[in-house]
Amino acid sequence: MKISLEQQKRCSFYVFGLLLSGKIQRYRIGDERTIDVLTRP
Repeated sequence: MKISLEQQKRCSFYVFGLLLSGKIQRYRIGDERTIDVLTRP
């Protein structure tokens, strides 16, 4: 599924906010890119 740059930006900000608030441990973007909060400093 292709997403536009605008959507990607919005998604990134949303994910970043979640990371900062510590609400999630892992968040998937697309199919192969995964942000793993537990393993990233």
